[in-house]
Amino acid sequence: MLTERINSAVHLMETVDQVKKNEAENKEITQSNNTFFAAFETFSACMESYLLLKENNLWSAADITLDKDFVQLCKGIKSVFDGKKVFHVQSISSSVSKLNDNLCNQWKIISESADKKIIDDLKILEQVSENRVQLRAMRLNIESMHNWPVSKEMLQNYNNAKTQSELFLNETKFDQNIEDFLMKMSERSATLSDLTPSIMSWLEKEKLVGRISLTIR
Repeated sequence: MLTERINSAVHLMETVDQVKKNEAENKEITQSNNTFFAAFETFSACMESYLLLKENNLWSAADITLDKDFVQLCKGIKSVFDGKKVFHVQSISSSVSKLNDNLCNQWKIISESADKKIIDDLKILEQVSENRVQLRAMRLNIESMHNWPVSKEMLQNYNNAKTQSELFLNETKFDQNIEDFLMKMSERSATLSDLTPSIMSWLEKEKLVGRISLTIR
């Protein structure tokens, strides 16, 4: 009788130990799967954004290593799906993270450089134009494209904002002299000597004379 109880207790302990091991293994598998699919989601967003930008001729940088990184990661991810088992998850996750950071940094440089002129012009005009709310909305839609990853909706809003901004800026006949003057106004460094006949003529034409003020310093 005692022997049976001992055997039963041993069997129970072995069962409990096996259950704990199974729970630990299942937890590890779940964590591994979650890490993989999080990396896969990030990778998918990177690829969609990268292809979208290249398709629309917005990714001007010629970086062969990026294409190689995409191909290598595609192979690694495909092998996971083909084998229906997650492996090398930390390596895949780390590679995806590095790729995402690289794309984010490169796109920020490319996009901000491409839009610097129009962003500066819009910021200047926002200070004096009666359409400042509309101008600010245009600028924010353009600046939103500097974020990563990029979506089709962001691209559509960007293109619309660029078109509207260029039409607005063309209508105001915004030349370099005017830009320099308004930049000085924004920096509070403009003086009476900056109010040349051509500047005054532009201010009168755009009905901005009453919105300009100078101070004594």
